[in-house]
Amino acid sequence: MERSPNFTDDDPVLMCAWRLGRGVEHMRMQEMPALQSDEFAALERFWQGLASLVLTEADVREFLRLAKLIPDFPTANLRLAEQELDRLSQAG
Repeated sequence: MERSPNFTDDDPVLMCAWRLGRGVEHMRMQEMPALQSDEFAALERFWQGLASLVLTEADVREFLRLAKLIPDFPTANLRLAEQELDRLSQAG
């Protein structure tokens, strides 16, 4: 993923995407049935087609919205991703 030179390793946008990516990885490792869902396919199309190229706050918010639609997406990862976006909102 190409990222802005303004990102740091604790940037909320980057960390939110990382948390969601870890949730996807968990689903794959557990071979969860939701991997075959239309919602998961939509998330992957979005990520591969746009968001992974140049990550923006709007992209990561859409990534989170799509992840919330996936049945059985790891709730801990959703919660941590939301915390990163809360941190972003507080900083701005």
